[in-house]
Amino acid sequence: MDLALTESQELLRTTARSFMEREAPVDVIVGLQKRDSSLAPDLWQKAARLGWLGILIPAEYGGSGERLSDAAVLYEEMGRGPLPGPFFSSGVLGALTVLEGASEAQRRQILPGVATGERVLTVAITEPNASWGPGGITLVPQGRNGSYVLNGTKLFVADATSATDLVVAVRTGEGPADVSLLHVDAKTRGVTTRRLPGFVSWQCEVSFDNVVVPASALLGEAQRGWAALSRALERALPLLCAGRPVPARAGPRHPSGEPPGQRALDDVGGALEARHRAPRRGQRAYGQGRRERGLSRRLQRGARGTRRHGSARGVRAGGAHADVADLVPLPRRSAVAQAGDG
Repeated sequence: MDLALTESQELLRTTARSFMEREAPVDVIVGLQKRDSSLAPDLWQKAARLGWLGILIPAEYGGSGERLSDAAVLYEEMGRGPLPGPFFSSGVLGALTVLEGASEAQRRQILPGVATGERVLTVAITEPNASWGPGGITLVPQGRNGSYVLNGTKLFVADATSATDLVVAVRTGEGPADVSLLHVDAKTRGVTTRRLPGFVSWQCEVSFDNVVVPASALLGEAQRGWAALSRALERALPLLCAGRPVPARAGPRHPSGEPPGQRALDDVGGALEARHRAPRRGQRAYGQGRRERGLSRRLQRGARGTRRHGSARGVRAGGAHADVADLVPLPRRSAVAQAGDG
């Protein structure tokens, strides 16, 4: 099996590295930490023109339609800054959640704007009880005149202060996994967001005070939200790890069983192997990110740290403005090329 990067992946890596060198100097990264929003508009639009915001969105919805292994090359380079903005929140986890959970009409409504940067998605899952899994979803929408009414709070919502659209996990039944997804306009009356203090990354609290959303805001089918989230997370977490700055001599992977994200990790690992033929960079982070119970423990520790010390670990950064005319945008993949990936 040939694990070397393809010609298009090498071009993507070169373009992304050049972009990072110009757009994310240390002084700008430090300065951006004082802002409530992680989104730098000029930087965001430059990334949109390069096709990065829709790298995983299929071409029929306005994206580039690339594979996870291609996106891993991009996100590894973006992690060098790391590049500021809701790239993962919107273009990866948000987009994948819509792809997995929404109807065809909803995908066509939402995803083209995500690919162009006009829409910024984030997924609101965890709540103040800090438990992970479908049992931790306790926000129950109340029915009123054919609409849903939300009252409650979501915590650790990444980049919520930059988002235009929220994908909110809500409880809609008595069963353990009876979770649904609602698409909520972040500007709806009663929605408030604030950046949580003590975090280096843009982790936020989102509050809902009598927020009315139409019945059409239900993404896909009722009670199928957690299944869609699980599939999206399985594909998204490896890219989060690919872009996470970690020690270059992290230890080798020792998988046990088939944890969430294993198949996606294998796909991403193949793309990165050519660059890391010695002990793989970031395998400890990969292994930790694959287990939902490990994610739960980190959320619990983060919640305790916020209450006790107002601090937690995280990484996100800022960007500058530069001419990107000499950088190469991603082409939209043809239907024939996409079919060949199957």
